Amino acid sequence: MNEKMPVLFIGHGSPMNAVLDNSFTQTLSKSTETIPRPVAILVISAHWETDGTFITSCDMPEQIYDFYGFPEELYNLKYNPTGSKKYAEMVAA
Repeated sequence: MNEKMPVLFIGHGSPMNAVLDNSFTQTLSKSTETIPRPVAILVISAHWETDGTFITSCDMPEQIYDFYGFPEELYNLKYNPTGSKKYAEMVAA
C-alpha cells in the first residue's frame, strides 16, 4: 500500500482537551477515520527555550509536563510513545 499521507497542523489548544469530550476533541477523533494510519508522527514543539534546534531520537521519549495548575486528572494521563531513530535521522538530514 503506497497511500499519500496528508500533512496536518493540529494546535492542541488547552491541555484540558486531552481529558475533555467537546467539539474539538470529537472532530479530532473523527478525522482519523478518513486518513491512512501513519507509521510515524512528527511533533514540533515551541515549548522550549534553547539556543538552537534539537531533535529527540531516543527509543522511549520521556513524557514532560510543562504546565501547572490543572486538575489532577490531567497529570495522571500517561502517554508512552516509541521513538524512531530512523525517522529522527531523516528529519535531521
